[in-house]
Amino acid sequence: MDQTNQKPKNRIWLICGAVYAVVLLFMLFIANLDAFNGWLGKIMTVLRPVLIGLVLAYFCNPVFRLFERKLFFKVRPNRLRRVLSLIFTYLVVLLIIVFFLLLLIPQLISSIMSFVENYDFYMSTVIDQINDMIVEINQSLASKGTVIPYLDAKEIKGAIADFLASIDSDFIVDILQKIDISYVGGLISDIFSIILDIIFGFFISLYLLNTKEKRYAQVMRARKALFSDAVNERITRVCTISNRSFGGFFRGKLLDSFIIGILIYIAISLYGIEYPLLIATIIAITDIIPIIGPIIGVFPSGFIILLSQPEKLIPFIIIVILVQQLDANIVSPKILGENTGVSSLCVIIAICTMGTLWGFAGMIIGVPIFSMLVSIIT
Repeated sequence: MDQTNQKPKNRIWLICGAVYAVVLLFMLFIANLDAFNGWLGKIMTVLRPVLIGLVLAYFCNPVFRLFERKLFFKVRPNRLRRVLSLIFTYLVVLLIIVFFLLLLIPQLISSIMSFVENYDFYMSTVIDQINDMIVEINQSLASKGTVIPYLDAKEIKGAIADFLASIDSDFIVDILQKIDISYVGGLISDIFSIILDIIFGFFISLYLLNTKEKRYAQVMRARKALFSDAVNERITRVCTISNRSFGGFFRGKLLDSFIIGILIYIAISLYGIEYPLLIATIIAITDIIPIIGPIIGVFPSGFIILLSQPEKLIPFIIIVILVQQLDANIVSPKILGENTGVSSLCVIIAICTMGTLWGFAGMIIGVPIFSMLVSIIT
């Protein structure tokens, strides 16, 4: 009888101990966040080629399976089918990157050239718009006797012209002398290192896709040797949930953002807003961040429109709101489904928390991580 009562008590003590350990680790993590992030940054730098290869192989795997199982399934021998599938998979990835660059870079260059050529007109338009707002503000403040001074277009343009005229060879040499050479050398070294890591990551992903069955068998043998069947079942469940949460979220979100970019491009092109491809690309990229992503994308896009066509800024914001509503109610549920496992409040908490810890990358991975944890717990 005593032993029967002792088991529940031991279980309670174990649960309390586990909860205490988790809370203690969390407090230590928060207290030593900078040190932990520094250590994590070093580990990520060392393993960067491997991580790039794993991510690239993971996202290329669906395309690879499509070629191997659907398009080249009749090709014999199997080795030839795999080689063809690998070649066409990475050819598709390369074509997507090249197509994106060919669309974006000429548009970006054209936007900059157009802004330079019409600089005087754009500056006058912006100053007039600001003065119009100052007029309304002064009218509301007239009773208090407070008046905001208006902007003088000639004075502002003259100041900018004087500054540009002051930029001579001596000015540039003075700036170059103030630049830390070691910092520039370190920056160049880091860029070169990242390029090398991407190249190595490409070959690692190629190797992983080519030998994925062997790697999977090795992992399964190691798991069986290290863990019991019950533990392996839990590991499989966690891996399945992680794949569904991360893979499904990112693949669906990329497709959703691509559709958003197309809709924005069509809408603002029909309305006659300049630089539609550049603006649609900015909106599509920032849309990867759930909920607040479109809001982030509106600021740089709105600034571009404010400089070129300030009268179309408000219509542009309305277009973005309408497209986002269409996405939130029709497009996104069809692609991602309504099964992220977390509410809108949890999504915001995930973005804020992970964004504080790991910046832009944390804002992107925050939602699938929370979704994975909720799925595992429930």
